[in-house]
Amino acid sequence: MKNDVSRALTRWLEPVNIIRKDVGSYVNGDWVNGADISVPIKAVVQNANADDLILLPEGSRSSESVKIHTVSEVKTVSEVGETEADQFDYDGSRYKIFDVANRKIGNYYKAIAIRIKVWRFQN
Repeated sequence: MKNDVSRALTRWLEPVNIIRKDVGSYVNGDWVNGADISVPIKAVVQNANADDLILLPEGSRSSESVKIHTVSEVKTVSEVGETEADQFDYDGSRYKIFDVANRKIGNYYKAIAIRIKVWRFQN
Protein backbone atom coordinates (compact mmCIF):
# COMPACT_ATOMS: atom_id res chain seq x y z
CA MET A 1 0.00 0.00 0.00
CA LYS A 2 1.30 3.43 -0.94
CA ASN A 3 2.23 5.68 1.99
CA ASP A 4 1.90 2.84 4.52
CA VAL A 5 3.52 4.14 7.72
CA SER A 6 2.44 1.23 9.92
CA ARG A 7 5.89 -0.39 9.80
CA ALA A 8 7.58 2.89 10.69
CA LEU A 9 5.56 3.02 13.92
CA THR A 10 6.95 -0.29 15.19
CA ARG A 11 10.10 1.21 16.72
CA TRP A 12 8.00 3.39 19.09
CA LEU A 13 5.19 0.96 19.86
CA GLU A 14 4.47 -0.02 23.44
CA PRO A 15 1.87 -2.41 24.86
CA VAL A 16 -1.51 -0.88 25.71
CA ASN A 17 -4.39 -2.87 27.14
CA ILE A 18 -7.73 -1.72 25.70
CA ILE A 19 -10.73 -2.25 27.98
CA ARG A 20 -13.80 -2.79 25.81
CA LYS A 21 -17.34 -3.36 27.06
CA ASP A 22 -19.10 -6.39 25.63
CA VAL A 23 -22.65 -5.86 24.38
CA GLY A 24 -25.17 -5.49 27.21
CA SER A 25 -28.65 -6.95 27.36
CA TYR A 26 -31.92 -6.86 29.24
CA VAL A 27 -32.28 -9.44 32.01
CA ASN A 28 -35.77 -9.72 33.53
CA GLY A 29 -36.56 -6.24 32.22
CA ASP A 30 -33.41 -4.60 33.65
CA TRP A 31 -30.46 -3.45 31.57
CA VAL A 32 -27.20 -5.22 32.43
CA ASN A 33 -23.95 -3.83 31.03
CA GLY A 34 -21.68 -6.20 29.18
CA ALA A 35 -18.53 -7.53 30.80
CA ASP A 36 -15.15 -5.89 30.30
CA ILE A 37 -13.07 -7.47 27.56
CA SER A 38 -9.31 -7.00 27.57
CA VAL A 39 -7.82 -6.33 24.11
CA PRO A 40 -4.00 -6.09 24.09
CA ILE A 41 -2.67 -3.81 21.36
CA LYS A 42 0.55 -1.95 20.58
CA ALA A 43 0.41 1.80 20.16
CA VAL A 44 2.42 5.00 20.18
CA VAL A 45 1.09 7.21 22.99
CA GLN A 46 1.82 10.95 22.93
CA ASN A 47 0.52 14.10 24.57
CA ALA A 48 -2.32 15.67 22.62
CA ASN A 49 -1.44 19.01 21.01
CA ALA A 50 -3.60 22.09 20.36
CA ASP A 51 -4.74 20.77 16.95
CA ASP A 52 -5.87 17.51 18.59
CA LEU A 53 -7.79 19.33 21.33
CA ILE A 54 -9.96 21.12 18.75
CA LEU A 55 -11.67 17.75 18.18
CA LEU A 56 -12.86 17.68 21.81
CA PRO A 57 -15.99 19.39 23.13
CA GLU A 58 -15.21 22.81 24.53
CA GLY A 59 -15.66 21.73 28.15
CA SER A 60 -13.23 18.82 27.75
CA ARG A 61 -10.35 20.76 26.21
CA SER A 62 -8.82 21.48 29.61
CA SER A 63 -8.81 17.77 30.55
CA GLU A 64 -5.57 15.83 30.35
CA SER A 65 -5.57 14.22 26.90
CA VAL A 66 -3.36 11.94 24.86
CA LYS A 67 -3.33 10.73 21.30
CA ILE A 68 -2.50 7.22 20.22
CA HIS A 69 -1.42 5.85 16.88
CA THR A 70 -1.98 2.15 16.28
CA VAL A 71 -2.65 -0.35 13.52
CA SER A 72 -5.27 -2.02 15.75
CA GLU A 73 -8.88 -0.89 15.63
CA VAL A 74 -9.97 1.29 18.56
CA LYS A 75 -13.55 2.41 19.10
CA THR A 76 -15.36 5.45 20.37
CA VAL A 77 -18.95 5.55 21.60
CA SER A 78 -21.53 4.50 19.02
CA GLU A 79 -25.18 5.36 19.41
CA VAL A 80 -26.02 3.26 16.36
CA GLY A 81 -24.23 0.17 17.64
CA GLU A 82 -25.07 1.04 21.25
CA THR A 83 -21.48 0.45 22.33
CA GLU A 84 -19.36 2.33 24.84
CA ALA A 85 -16.02 3.89 24.04
CA ASP A 86 -12.84 1.90 24.58
CA GLN A 87 -10.74 2.77 27.61
CA PHE A 88 -7.13 2.08 28.50
CA ASP A 89 -4.72 2.59 31.39
CA TYR A 90 -1.51 4.47 30.72
CA ASP A 91 1.09 5.88 33.08
CA GLY A 92 -1.15 5.42 36.13
CA SER A 93 -4.27 7.03 34.62
CA ARG A 94 -7.35 5.74 32.80
CA TYR A 95 -8.26 7.25 29.42
CA LYS A 96 -11.42 7.03 27.35
CA ILE A 97 -11.28 7.14 23.55
CA PHE A 98 -13.17 10.20 22.36
CA ASP A 99 -12.35 10.58 18.67
CA VAL A 100 -10.99 8.04 16.16
CA ALA A 101 -9.72 8.65 12.65
CA ASN A 102 -8.99 5.68 10.38
CA ARG A 103 -6.06 6.95 8.34
CA LYS A 104 -6.46 5.13 5.03
CA ILE A 105 -3.39 6.94 3.75
CA GLY A 106 -0.79 5.58 6.12
CA ASN A 107 -2.80 2.51 7.20
CA TYR A 108 -3.24 3.28 10.90
CA TYR A 109 -5.72 4.66 13.45
CA LYS A 110 -5.24 7.94 15.29
CA ALA A 111 -7.36 8.40 18.42
CA ILE A 112 -7.74 11.19 20.96
CA ALA A 113 -8.42 10.05 24.53
CA ILE A 114 -9.46 12.01 27.62
CA ARG A 115 -8.28 11.16 31.13
CA ILE A 116 -11.14 9.99 33.33
CA LYS A 117 -11.43 9.39 37.03
CA VAL A 118 -11.77 5.78 38.12
CA TRP A 119 -13.22 5.26 41.55
CA ARG A 120 -11.56 2.46 43.46
CA PHE A 121 -13.21 1.40 46.70
CA GLN A 122 -11.10 0.20 49.59
CA ASN A 123 -12.40 -2.21 52.20
